[in-house]
Amino acid sequence: QLYRPKIVPVIIPLGISNPFNPKTTLKYHLYETSQVSITIFGVFGTVEYSLFHGSQSTGPKEIQWDGINNQGVSVPSGIYFLKIQTESSTVTNKIKLLNKDKPF
Repeated sequence: QLYRPKIVPVIIPLGISNPFNPKTTLKYHLYETSQVSITIFGVFGTVEYSLFHGSQSTGPKEIQWDGINNQGVSVPSGIYFLKIQTESSTVTNKIKLLNKDKPF
């Protein structure tokens, strides 16, 4: 019997590869209805932005992050971690933002 993970995330930037500027699109597929939390963390583990928190049904999903934090401010260029968590699985991906208005 084949193992099917509960979530399969794929980060697909719009028009350019990772690193991205000014936004990126996360595409993923849920294999069962679940509570889902999608969060962006800084390199020191601080929550920068909560993209989504709630119930989602099975199937393909898509969500964008435009480099804005929970306070509505553009975050500086740098490495960030995108975490998708369901009731039974957690996946984390490293992403790099090159913000022309806020360089390294």
